[in-house]
Amino acid sequence: MQRLKWTLRKLIKELRMVRNNLDLVKQQQTDAQQQLSEEQNARIVQDQILTSKQKELEMAQKKMDSEDKMKADNV
Repeated sequence: MQRLKWTLRKLIKELRMVRNNLDLVKQQQTDAQQQLSEEQNARIVQDQILTSKQKELEMAQKKMDSEDKMKADNV
């Protein structure tokens, strides 16, 4: 009977340890998913900024080309 109680206590202790480890793994997974989401959002913002800057450069280039053409036409 004593041995059975000892075994039961040992199993309960192991179960607690497994549950704690499972909770830790779940938290790490949640943290990793959150970090991935933040990185993906940052990438989206970077892509939007890059696209915006490219459009600005294209517009500036068109304006300069137009001004150059007007100058050439006036010569």
